[in-house]
Amino acid sequence: MLAAFRDALASVPTDSRVVTLGHTGTVFSAGLDLKAAVVGPLDLSSLAATIAELRALQQTTVACVNGAIRAGGIALAASCDLVVVASQTTFAFTEVNIGAVPALVSSAVFRRVSPARITEAFLTGVPISAVDALQLGLVNSVAADPLARTDKLVEALLSAAPTALVATTALLRNAMAGQQPELAELQAISESAFASVEAQEGIRAFLEKRPPTWRR
Repeated sequence: MLAAFRDALASVPTDSRVVTLGHTGTVFSAGLDLKAAVVGPLDLSSLAATIAELRALQQTTVACVNGAIRAGGIALAASCDLVVVASQTTFAFTEVNIGAVPALVSSAVFRRVSPARITEAFLTGVPISAVDALQLGLVNSVAADPLARTDKLVEALLSAAPTALVATTALLRNAMAGQQPELAELQAISESAFASVEAQEGIRAFLEKRPPTWRR
């Protein structure tokens, strides 16, 4: 499944601006196939590569979760820029209950939640609700109809200036990874953006009370 997922990521058109991650059925992901873990040494390189490739996409990514999500599945969703979940969704870091450690999963979770706030969930494996996940910052939105909410988010993202959306997404990802540029560099980024053809069109459209025409 991860190999197919990575193939799909590799085939994302370069001119697309938003990538959504969804699922079929009542479970987003139950995590690792445990049968594979007792056959021989476990190789998690495919999961690690998938997480890295999700983060490397220049497009803004949105996970739409309409079912239970566990362990490694949480890492996939948490690696997206925005996470929308159904109100009945539950999360659980079940690794400790089978003698494992959520180390790889933590690489995605700690981008969103401080270790202190997620300690109980990591140490006990007890499921947490969608509302609790929202309060922790693990997800961005809880909705009765997550697909409809995702559609609205995507519509809003597509109305944004394309280059600005890419740059702002990168800015947020770097900040979440603890890579905050110096003030002078941030000033230069802002000044360059305001001077761009895209921003000039956006400003004129605002002043003229009309929709902007973005270059695709």
